Amino acid sequence: MHRRKGFTLIELLVVIAIIAILAAILFPVFAEARENARKTQCLSNMKQLMTGFQMYNTDYEQMPYWLWYNRGDGIWISWMEMIHPYIKNQQIFFCPSGPTNREAYTTGCTGAPARVVSHYTWMAWANFEYWNWFGTIMFAGFPVPCKSTDPVTGSLCPGHCPANRPWSACVTMDRVSSPANSALLIEGWFVSYFTPLAEQTTRFGSACSTGMDPNEDNKNINRHRKGGNVGFVDGHARWMPNRMLHRDNSLQYYYQGTAYPLGRYFQVQN
Repeated sequence: MHRRKGFTLIELLVVIAIIAILAAILFPVFAEARENARKTQCLSNMKQLMTGFQMYNTDYEQMPYWLWYNRGDGIWISWMEMIHPYIKNQQIFFCPSGPTNREAYTTGCTGAPARVVSHYTWMAWANFEYWNWFGTIMFAGFPVPCKSTDPVTGSLCPGHCPANRPWSACVTMDRVSSPANSALLIEGWFVSYFTPLAEQTTRFGSACSTGMDPNEDNKNINRHRKGGNVGFVDGHARWMPNRMLHRDNSLQYYYQGTAYPLGRYFQVQN
């Protein structure tokens, strides 16, 4: 009689151990590859959004004049509603790595059904100014229009225009001093209410909350290896570490003959 050969228990355990070791080595590699693919898709989204901003700016000779504004019936229209006709794809406003639940970003917006409508933010409340910029002292800011005569929305920053604070600046994209070094869109969040009226008459709801987080450990916002994709005024976009974006004040801005630190990636004026 011939005995059928088989694996011993020790041999099986060795094979299982080898498989476990290989899995431990390869799974992080697969996860990294998947995240790189998501980061690339997010970067593509950012580039398309920047193209939308540029096309709007060309057609209307101005940027959107509000982060959001009340259209008169209680619905607050966002900048995304203005840019969307040039994009024609709402999925472009979402990063594949971003959570889509409201609670990941804010404890507010509970007065009506609300949901995340974008993973990108335009910090229009932060015009070019001398700031304590998240712990770093420097001149920094985003392109923000200042036109009090606009028939619909007026100005984004009536209290911070150069006439009132001459060291600050409120300018549109076409007047930025260094377009390739001036951030316009960064990764963050935008949450809107979806009342029945908003659901029926808007794509992005009635604006409720938007923002970002300079804390690089907040993975809900700094989604790609402690950084995120950034869209610049000249239309290009690239990934940047959060720390580099918000803390590099190595340039100088001269005001009345005195040099002040200037944010390298926020050169609205230089």
